[in-house]
Amino acid sequence: MRRRAILIVSASFVASILVAALWPGQREPEYGGKKLSEWLVLYRHALPDVLGGPPVPSREVQEALRKIGTNSLPCLMKWIAHEPVAWKERVLLTYLRLPPSARSEAVEEWLQENGGREWPLAIAGFGFLGPDAAPVVPELVRLAQASKSIEHQRFLVSCLRVIGTGARPALPYLRVLAADHRNPVSLEASFAVERIETMSTNSVSGPVAN
Repeated sequence: MRRRAILIVSASFVASILVAALWPGQREPEYGGKKLSEWLVLYRHALPDVLGGPPVPSREVQEALRKIGTNSLPCLMKWIAHEPVAWKERVLLTYLRLPPSARSEAVEEWLQENGGREWPLAIAGFGFLGPDAAPVVPELVRLAQASKSIEHQRFLVSCLRVIGTGARPALPYLRVLAADHRNPVSLEASFAVERIETMSTNSVSGPVAN
């Protein structure tokens, strides 16, 4: 009887693992046969370079992202909410201090595979949506306040920055962060405050006549 109970519990445990492993995750929105992430890769690669200027995203890419619209928000939040494992970050920093001859490429790649791969795509997605991403701003602030990863916090603050005027509710948090010059994220917060305030001022005053 006891053996049978153990077998049942074990079978249930295995089944739960299989369900978790095989159950389809939240599907990405699609348009024109491409997933959101594929469109965002094209969009991000076509954004004007800070130094080089053009290229710019094609009309096809912009149209696809417009059609997907705010349906992208659940995926963008899922991607940006993924916080790296803290101990892996610490080990990687120590590991990178070793001389190249003492390091293994395979080990380095494993340590670097610590989440965050989709963070740049999330920033691109929030940047395209701009103020339309305003509904997720409180959650982005909450994630930034709770995150123990400096790099994760930087990306979250960058998300608020590219949302622009829609991120005005985040200004009190960002101003406090920007004022704390001992905080490694203070510079990113300063950039975010400047952009949000500038865009907010421009949206109130309207376009300047030539």
